[in-house]
Amino acid sequence: MAAAGSGGGSARASPSLDKFDWMRRVLALPVSGGVVYTSCAALWAFTAGMTLVIVGGRVGGGAGDRVAAAGLSAVHVATWPLLLAPLAIMLFGMRASVSAVDSDSGQEPAPRRCEEISVARALWKGIMKDFKLVQLILLYTALAGCWMERRALGKGSFEEKAGAVLVVASVVGVAVISCFFVYPKWIVEWRTSQKGSKSVKH
Repeated sequence: MAAAGSGGGSARASPSLDKFDWMRRVLALPVSGGVVYTSCAALWAFTAGMTLVIVGGRVGGGAGDRVAAAGLSAVHVATWPLLLAPLAIMLFGMRASVSAVDSDSGQEPAPRRCEEISVARALWKGIMKDFKLVQLILLYTALAGCWMERRALGKGSFEEKAGAVLVVASVVGVAVISCFFVYPKWIVEWRTSQKGSKSVKH
């Protein structure tokens, strides 16, 4: 009776897993990878272009105008492909859902051994794992720079120059982290998850 009950339970549980099959089929399509790669490339171009616009506008002069114009061209090129970004976010969400279902073995997770760790080391590990904290700090620094620019007493004053330096340094920092760490990390995670799904099928 117990065996029959367990068999019936597994039979009833299988349809709930089948509802993820359409997600697997969508994720396996070549166009899904194209959407993700195009969105990351558009984000890269848009971020770099906006950085050049902000930096060029504060540098001023002929060189600054040329830098800002180049950045504006990159932003214009990336605008239409950037419309695919919501689809890419949806695909990443589908991939996370499918991965969670595929990795669920129905067993209780093994308890993790707690390690004593210092606050500084924990903070450093968190920064290295995810750059959101650094980007948030740089964003607040850029906002502080904008506030200093607006509060400056006159053109060319110390407050205006210091604010411009803070804005430029923060924006460049966010752009470097995004273009060379965050966006490539997304592509690597997508490729790894796709390879993992193929190995599960086989």
